[in-house]
Amino acid sequence: MFLLLSAFVMTWPQLIYWKYVTGYWFYYSYSGVDYFEFDRFRLIHGLISFRKGWFVYTPLALIAFIGIFHFRLQGNLLFYKRVFWFYFIPVLYLVFSWHNWFYGWSYGCRALIQTLPLLAIPLANLLQKMVSFNLLKKFSVSVILVFIFFLNIFQNDQYNRGIIHGASMNETLYWSVFLKNERPPNFDQVLKLQEEIDWAMGW
Repeated sequence: MFLLLSAFVMTWPQLIYWKYVTGYWFYYSYSGVDYFEFDRFRLIHGLISFRKGWFVYTPLALIAFIGIFHFRLQGNLLFYKRVFWFYFIPVLYLVFSWHNWFYGWSYGCRALIQTLPLLAIPLANLLQKMVSFNLLKKFSVSVILVFIFFLNIFQNDQYNRGIIHGASMNETLYWSVFLKNERPPNFDQVLKLQEEIDWAMGW
């Protein structure tokens, strides 16, 4: 009962807004060109592509996913592991079945931002296991994690300064600006070509 009441309280302001602005309690705010394509699932694009790959632009999410495989096979962590996959499998399918799978202009995969808190436990579990690592392994993992933190912050800054494009990155463009503070001379030419390819592919 409490959950139903909470859901009602959280959704009521949105319903009132729609009614006030459009005259309808429920309003589909997306255009006719945005829709699901359940037979065109783009998991690989969404996770590891240089355009908007979640693991490319939020590499800590990949580390957390690796952490889920290190849960012990019993107890509360096993239960969490089942819940984790029960949630993520349909979410990833829905998110990357959307026609505009890269979700317009943004840094990385903004459609999965709300899932980040769920990755805290497997990430913490993986970090806890580092206690049992030998000195060399601890150092290696620490270097990787520090680089990942740095890369994420650096790429956010690149996006804010327009070095990383918000919608049409590809492998060539990504490596041409990797850890750099400015775009290469041919950036706009490659970008235009990528946009032409996107239109031809129906994106």
